[in-house]
This record gives sequence, structure tokens and C-alpha cells, in this order.
Amino acid sequence: MLADSGLKTIGYIPSTLPAPRWPQIPWEHLDSLLLAAVAVAALGALESLLSATVADAKTVGDRHDPDRELFGQGVANVVAPLFGGIPATAAIARTAVNVRAGAGTRLAAVFHSLLLLVAVLVAAPLPRGEAARAALSFFAG
Repeated sequence: MLADSGLKTIGYIPSTLPAPRWPQIPWEHLDSLLLAAVAVAALGALESLLSATVADAKTVGDRHDPDRELFGQGVANVVAPLFGGIPATAAIARTAVNVRAGAGTRLAAVFHSLLLLVAVLVAAPLPRGEAARAALSFFAG
């Protein structure tokens, strides 16, 4: 359907989790990649700390530990590329929604992650046309 219209579509989506592998980075591009990596890390750290501060301001009780927050994010962002992942940060909007909904533990994030995993595992085996139609029907309402 979409391929016939000239639009680019998503290629093959594996239905299993990838095995860890070391990213292939050409040494001659390391200097330009390093500058971009530092910028992404700084922005990710700022967004995560801002998200935690927003959650602290909207709740009563325990406050976040910035060192622990950044350590956890650093570990995640070092491990994620080994599985083909991209840098991750906290999301201010998702944090605000969780706080307003009354989420008081990390279980809300775990539940959200599990829902995303189920969505990927259900959508991955679909033929390309079916996955595209499902996405388009979502946007159509």
C-alpha cells in the first residue's frame, strides 16, 4: 500500500531481542562523534534532572538523588548501544502524567515499559503492510 505510493516504509523488524554487539565506529570519525556524544549526554542529564525536579515539586515525601539519577542514566546509555538502542532520558511529560495519575513507585515506569515491549512483540511479526495500516488507523482516530 505505502510502498506503491512512493513513500519509504520501515524495513524488516526482527521479532526477537538483538544479541549484544560492539558498535562499529570508524576511528577517523571519533573526534566529531565525541563532541556530539558529549552534547547528547549533557542534554540528557539536564532533561532527566529537570524531570526529577518536576516530580519532586508535585509530590510530598522523598526527593530524588541527582548522583543516583545520573549514574543510572549513564549505565543505561552505555549498555543500550550494545543492543542497538539509542540514548535515553527521563521524559518530563510522562513524569507529569504519572504524578497526576497518582503513581508513587517505579512500578508505573515498569508497567509502561512492559506495555511498550508487548506492542513491539505483537507488531514485529505483522507484515509490513499490516503494520503500516495499524499505524495509519491510529492517526486517523
